[in-house]
Amino acid sequence: MAYLLISNLALALFFLIYRFGLKRLTFFNLNRWYLLGSIFIAYLTPLVLFIDIRVPELMELTLPAIDLSLHGSTGPDLGSSAGNTVGWENRILENWIPFLYWLGVLLSLVWLGYRLVLLLSRKHSQNISGNYSFFHLINIADGNNASPLISAHEALHIRQGHSYDILFVEIVRTFNWFNPILHWIRQELKFQHECIVDSHFSEDRVAYAELLIANAMHVHPHQLSHEFSNKSILKERINMIFKDKSKSRNRFLYLAILPMAVLLFGFSINSKSTNKNTTFLVADTVSSGMESASLINAKDGKTSNSNSIATNSQPIEEGSQSDVFNFDEIDEQPTYPGGINQFRLDVANAVVFPKAAIDARAKGKVELVFVIDKKGMPTDIKIQKDLGFGLSEAGIKALKKSKKWTPGKHKGKLAAVRFILPLQFDLSQ
Repeated sequence: MAYLLISNLALALFFLIYRFGLKRLTFFNLNRWYLLGSIFIAYLTPLVLFIDIRVPELMELTLPAIDLSLHGSTGPDLGSSAGNTVGWENRILENWIPFLYWLGVLLSLVWLGYRLVLLLSRKHSQNISGNYSFFHLINIADGNNASPLISAHEALHIRQGHSYDILFVEIVRTFNWFNPILHWIRQELKFQHECIVDSHFSEDRVAYAELLIANAMHVHPHQLSHEFSNKSILKERINMIFKDKSKSRNRFLYLAILPMAVLLFGFSINSKSTNKNTTFLVADTVSSGMESASLINAKDGKTSNSNSIATNSQPIEEGSQSDVFNFDEIDEQPTYPGGINQFRLDVANAVVFPKAAIDARAKGKVELVFVIDKKGMPTDIKIQKDLGFGLSEAGIKALKKSKKWTPGKHKGKLAAVRFILPLQFDLSQ
């Protein structure tokens, strides 16, 4: 979705530059290649969003909060509610929008195929009296006294390959059927094609303009072909025939596409980088093994005097954590034996409340950041948000007692994954 948004917005910007700046110039060939080039740049440059030249190292997930109290749950599990909400939103985005998009692509392809068959069929050509060309097909109206000139006009369209331009735009348009800019670009390309050909037959401008007007009523109304005289653009064509040639220095205006292309590339890179640093709340419906979150009741309070339990794996070096990936950018998520709710339950059951926290009737949230490394072990445990009274240390000890995970994978390679674990304490009762 990000690709379609960026590419189509870029195309709109390129078209505005043409419409209000370049169209008035008489550099018809340059205008033709500008329009085609803007399509290539707009749709090829954002492909950098899908190019990943780095080795995946980390992604970050926020788990639903665990409610911990002396006498059981103190209220609704907000983490579960938020996760379910995100899950439903993901369902809509991941299912319905792609379905509607590809349905539009399919219908557009069918419509394009129908028009091509209709245009190339002999029966259709025999029923049309206008003058037009499409690829190597030239149709001249019967009884036209200027048929040699019209034939030469349409033959020049064929030699210049103008039909390839229109077909290319139509193919791109099928995959971007929702963007009206491509419809306007197709019309402008046809206009520039006519201006290119008109410039070869403008020795007697008045006579040529009269010939265009005389044939304006015999028009083949097909969007893929080139008509000798189309009344919808007739006025603009005649204006261009009599317009003075643009000054050569105005050619430098076309170089504006280069800095725009650089800006588009930079914007695409920045969007990719921004996405990778986004933290997502894990919805229980996102991956298999993550059941619907339920309320987790902590056991009765106990004083803490147990020793710290060390993990067998080594902490990941800070330099290896340079890349943080979104939830949907990893192929296989890490899984805990019994599912994510079992992990939350194991942590909750392992928490030992410090006496200082009980005496202080502590209430609030602790957030721990930890990494499930490529061996499936919780490592590099850090305190992101502390409440004091030894509660963060109690959470760390409980986390270290959890079971070994099945590590995540990305593109067939093991990938370390960073998690954020919120612990909601309420010892006020």
